[in-house]
Amino acid sequence: MGKQFEGVRYKELVVRLPLLDYVGARTRIGTPDAAARASECIRHLAVEAFVVLLLDTRKGLIETPSASGIGAVDGCMVEIATVFRRAIIKGARKIIFIHNHPSNDPSPSPEDIRVTKGLVEAGKILGIELMDSIIVTADSHVSLRESGCVAFT
Repeated sequence: MGKQFEGVRYKELVVRLPLLDYVGARTRIGTPDAAARASECIRHLAVEAFVVLLLDTRKGLIETPSASGIGAVDGCMVEIATVFRRAIIKGARKIIFIHNHPSNDPSPSPEDIRVTKGLVEAGKILGIELMDSIIVTADSHVSLRESGCVAFT
C-alpha cells in the first residue's frame, strides 16, 4: 500500500539509471564538479529526483549511485531516514546529497536550504558527514557548501 502525500498515493521508488562510464566503486569524489558528474542520471529528468553519493573516509565512492527518490515537476519528498538508510547499511562515513531542478534554475529554494540543514544535523547525530548538498540542472550545478547558504560544520 502506498503512502498518502497531498491526496496522491505513491510508493517509495528506487531507480537504477545509467551513469557515465567513469563512475564506479571507489571513484574519488573530491569536488562539487566531480559529484555533479556522478549524478548524470538525474540531470535531464522532467521531474525532481535525488541521489545520495555514499563515500568512505577517503571520499571514495562506495557504490554506483542510483536515483533514491523521484517526485513531481516542482518538488520531491525527502525523508531524512531515506537519505541515510543506505549510508548506514553500506558503512558510509560521508555522503553528498544531490537533487535536480527540472526548471533549469539551480538557485536553492528555501525548502532546499531547510532540507539541507536537517541533513547536516542528522548526519552529526549518526556520525555520517554531509559533505555537500548540490543542485544540478541540464547544464549547471550549485554547491550549497560553496555558496555559503548552509553551515556544514
